[in-house]
Parts: sequence; C-alpha cells; structure tokens
Amino acid sequence: MPLDQRDAAALDTLVADCRRLFGERLLALALYGEAATAAYRPLVSPLETVLVLDRIGIADLRALRARVKAWQRLRLDVPLVLDREHLAGARDVFPLEMLELHERHRLLHGADDPFAALGPPSASQLRLELEEQLRGKLLHLRASYLALAGRDGLPELLRAVGTTLDVVLRGLLALAGRPRPDGAADVLRALGELDGVPLAALTRLDRWTSGEQRLTAGELDELFAAVHDELAALVGRIERR
Repeated sequence: MPLDQRDAAALDTLVADCRRLFGERLLALALYGEAATAAYRPLVSPLETVLVLDRIGIADLRALRARVKAWQRLRLDVPLVLDREHLAGARDVFPLEMLELHERHRLLHGADDPFAALGPPSASQLRLELEEQLRGKLLHLRASYLALAGRDGLPELLRAVGTTLDVVLRGLLALAGRPRPDGAADVLRALGELDGVPLAALTRLDRWTSGEQRLTAGELDELFAAVHDELAALVGRIERR
C-alpha cells in the first residue's frame, strides 16, 4: 500500500539524515512493522525503522540522538540501531524480533537487504522467547497498574499494552505453524480460532485503541481486568506447547 505523502516525506528525511551522518558506513535502512505491510494506516501506523551500520560507537549514538526530537515531530519512532555483528548473532537470542524484521520490512536504503537473508528461528528458540515476553508483559502490567493513582493513567497503560503485544501475538501463530495476517484484528481472530478460545478482551482493546469503540472510565477499568486475565491465560497456553 502506498504511504501517505507526509509519512513518505518523513522517511525520506530519515534516509537523507542517516546518509549524511554515516555515508558508506550505513549498510541498510528499513521500515518495518505494520507500516511496511498491507495493514498500513496512513498517519496512524507507527513508523518503525531499523538501520544497520558497519559498527556502532558512542559518537554514532550521539549523532543519532541529536536528530531524534526532529524525527519524532515527523511521527518517526526512535530507530533500532544494529551493526553487522549484532545482526548476525541476534537470531538465536531474539528470534521473535528477527522473524518480524524478516517478514515485515521495506528496504529504504542499501545495496543488499540483510533482513531478507535472515532465516526462520527454531521452534524451541521461538517458544522460549514467547514465554519470556508474555510473562514479562504480565508482570509489567501488574506493576504499572499498582503504580497508578486511582484511574489516572489507565488509558495510557491500556494503549501501551495494545502497541506492544502485536509482535508477540503474531509469534504465537508462527509457533503454531499458522499464517500470520498483517492486521491486528485478523491476528486476534486467527489466535482465537487456533484454540477455540476467542480473545474477546484483546479484541475489544484493539477496537478501542483504533477509535472504533468508545469506553467510559468504568468500562476501561473492567477492560483492564479482562485483558489481565487473557494475558494470564496466554501464559498458560504457551506453557502447554
């Protein structure tokens, strides 16, 4: 799907900045995630990017940091920064993230595409990280909820859940050997069909975060409880695989 003109211009700015900062040391720069797929939503989908350098030093990070605020004003997320060595060894340690980069990316700069060359992880590697991610997100969700003063901040907490779960939910489908749709709603539907247990709370959360459904403060509190329970159930499901 073609990008909105403003999103495309933002990415052009990023490419130009990185080429100016690093020259031939910039081996690749790619858009990844939802914005690189048919599920792209103009001016809504996060503009997630990853750049690969020949090596990374503190001077490189400082140069990038000086541009981050300007990029964020253009809706660009802080880029993921890798070097050749890290990318070569990351598949065993971060199989979920490398699978996402392999399957959902669009090369913006580079003579070669290092993400296309990433092979699929083993099922054991994928399962281990999925359990770690789900358990970590559940613990973080509980801690964040306890830190809230009353209901203040609950909408932000729920939005954060929605934006960080997509990769994990797609990973669960990959572990089961099922096709991985691009859209969040389709992913949730496919997961519900996988075990015959519809993810009603996470589906409702997706509808709320996308603006399809409006909820009162009390309904958001009820939604949090249901999302918590579904995450706990997903932990149980991954343990049984």
